[in-house]
Amino acid sequence: MRKIIKTLVFVISITTFLTSCTNDDREITVETLDANKDAKRIADIVNSGTEGIPYLEGSKLFKKSEDNFEIHLPKDVFFLASELDSNGNVNHRRILEISDASVTCSCTKGSGCSPVKAQGEYYCVMNSGCTTCSMSTARVGTKKNIKILGIIDYNMGVSFVSETKSLLTSSKSKIISKSISEHFLNKPEVKQALLEFYSVIYDKKIPSFITENKNAPSGYSFSKVNLFGNEIMVPVQSNSFSRELGISDIDDAAVTCSCSSGSGCVKKSFMGAKYCDAGSCTKCTLND
Repeated sequence: MRKIIKTLVFVISITTFLTSCTNDDREITVETLDANKDAKRIADIVNSGTEGIPYLEGSKLFKKSEDNFEIHLPKDVFFLASELDSNGNVNHRRILEISDASVTCSCTKGSGCSPVKAQGEYYCVMNSGCTTCSMSTARVGTKKNIKILGIIDYNMGVSFVSETKSLLTSSKSKIISKSISEHFLNKPEVKQALLEFYSVIYDKKIPSFITENKNAPSGYSFSKVNLFGNEIMVPVQSNSFSRELGISDIDDAAVTCSCSSGSGCVKKSFMGAKYCDAGSCTKCTLND
């Protein structure tokens, strides 16, 4: 009899364990909003001021509970994030690289708050039974609340944005973010990669205005560059080299930043390049 009871306990334990694993690790497909068919829903999300989370191709979403999900990024792609203190403030001194994030979609009034993907970002949106929906982000495992400041894709490297295929170019579709945080630019590997890129396009004779981060003199224009998945504009001199690569260029004055929700999104310079610092803007775009 005792042997039978032990066997039953073992079977129940195994069944509970397997059921728990199945519930906790169920990969789901994120609903993707169509730019045409779901234009109103996308506009509502943007106008709400909700800040999305970059959700690039190859990411996976796992449902951990009814309102909690985990985003797992592809190999060698990381969120740049900072843990929040008890007052909800960002710790700018400690920037983390994390490959996954825990996201909770909470409906505080009614029920039904679910994840969607819109314009390359992840959001929590209200369903028919919910009138107030909120999203919170935490580190997987520690459950400490975080703010995602950007994304870095080490698979990308640095390249001009052009439809002409070459070792120095990549397609516009590869751009993940059109705004950048200073935390991203201050990473040593990012600085080094940009310097090496300048060394190639200027034949190892990098102009002093770049190393001193000054405005470009006359005779220079700006071209779009993919910097580890982030968009910046770098100073170039129009010549046969750029024409062969199909690289377009514009004047400094034509490079602008716009904020469609929130405040901030300021045009700044870094090592001669122009970029948009989002600040408190939830939808910051580099216009070129």
